[in-house]
Amino acid sequence: MYRLYCQNLKNYLDVNKTENFDEFRLKIIKPLLILADVEKYKRLKEENALYKEVNNLVYEINNNKHKYIRFDTFSWELWALDFRSKKDNFFSEEIINEQLKLINLILGTQYWI
Repeated sequence: MYRLYCQNLKNYLDVNKTENFDEFRLKIIKPLLILADVEKYKRLKEENALYKEVNNLVYEINNNKHKYIRFDTFSWELWALDFRSKKDNFFSEEIINEQLKLINLILGTQYWI
């Protein structure tokens, strides 16, 4: 599932090639990119803001397994890759919900090439 996520995220970016990251879904993608790069995630521990956002997103993925069926396997793989799951109320629920929808799309076959 994790390999599928990484591949489909790359395909999503290829489909949405743009220099303008002002479009909403491209603005909120930064933590999704970190989920696809374990080494970058490990280096982020010093940069609190993005690290906290990724950890919060992992928490939300884990807590939304009932809503998005693919999240069950994905959250298990994130745990195995040593991603941390920690709730942080600082982040907008609207953005989190959009990120979760996008992750669900990426885990599906919409961006499979």
